[in-house]
Amino acid sequence: MLPTLIAKDLVKRYGDKSKFLITLIDTAGNPVANANISMKIDGISYSRPTDKNGKASLDINQKPGKYVLTAVDSITGLEMSYDITVLQPKKSTPKIVANKKTFKITTKTKKYAIALKDNAGKPIGNGKVTLKVGGKTYKATTNSKGKATFKITGLSKKGSYKATVAYNGNIMYNKATKTVKISVIKETPKLTAKAKTFKKSVKTKKYPVTLKTSQNRAIKNAKLSLKVNGKTYFSKTNAKGQATFKITKLAKKGNYGALVKYAGSKYYNAQTVKAKITVK
Repeated sequence: MLPTLIAKDLVKRYGDKSKFLITLIDTAGNPVANANISMKIDGISYSRPTDKNGKASLDINQKPGKYVLTAVDSITGLEMSYDITVLQPKKSTPKIVANKKTFKITTKTKKYAIALKDNAGKPIGNGKVTLKVGGKTYKATTNSKGKATFKITGLSKKGSYKATVAYNGNIMYNKATKTVKISVIKETPKLTAKAKTFKKSVKTKKYPVTLKTSQNRAIKNAKLSLKVNGKTYFSKTNAKGQATFKITKLAKKGNYGALVKYAGSKYYNAQTVKAKITVK
């Protein structure tokens, strides 16, 4: 008794888990197990063994369209053809998770992260996303966790910027956009002026202070002022962020309150610190 193949044409929607099912039975209607069925669709061939019920299956991952699947059993060489129709998917609109962000103006490459998720909150990987901010467009691709990071190299001025994150969609998802605020602020540096004691006999009293970033990097060529005993002195920081004031009008013994000021710049906020200078 020769086996025969039994299957139905398949209509499925792209992205669902429907499979093409085929059964190999003998002429008495009994399943034929452990037999290979060769199947070919869209120019690609597959071989699937039958289970104890004579059944074999094939995942259909083709894009939307109409296809013909041919199946051949390994026992008789019988060939059968079936119509496979893949319908367009029902698109959903994904969610872009993007929050407002504040960067320091001194940060050259500002990294901004977003996430792309479906309606169930599951990550969407390999999604092409863009970020438009400050007149520039940046591109990124989400990873397997649905996350993408943009490397912003502009935004060199203090201010508040409107940023638009966009996903252009694909066969499964609609387009999506989200607008957020990105702020760029000046950095507040660290101005350090320690208490200092000088001997009265020293005519030119050298008083050092330092100016550094919040990451403890030196700020060079910054103009600082020192006011003590009614007199104001000026100095510039060197490559190590140190400025040394040469105090010449402090000849009497005593304790003096000193005020050190940095006027700030387009990158840094102004800073003022008090210090104590003693002359013995």
